Amino acid sequence: MKRNMGSLDRGLRVVAGVALLYVGLFNTGYVDNEVVRYIMVVFGGINIVTAIFAFCPMYTLASISTAPTKH
Repeated sequence: MKRNMGSLDRGLRVVAGVALLYVGLFNTGYVDNEVVRYIMVVFGGINIVTAIFAFCPMYTLASISTAPTKH
């Protein structure tokens, strides 16, 4: 797997992933529907995993890369 995510993209994904996990796992009162909370947990986990590996499969399909290029 070739890295296709830059540091800003990774940082934003970690923040979004932690927020989704927090709202999905803890009953904060923001979301009452259990199915929506489970979906939030899944997407939060996916965001954190992609940030850790600095690789997004969707970026590959769309031919996008936010990683800095080496000269």
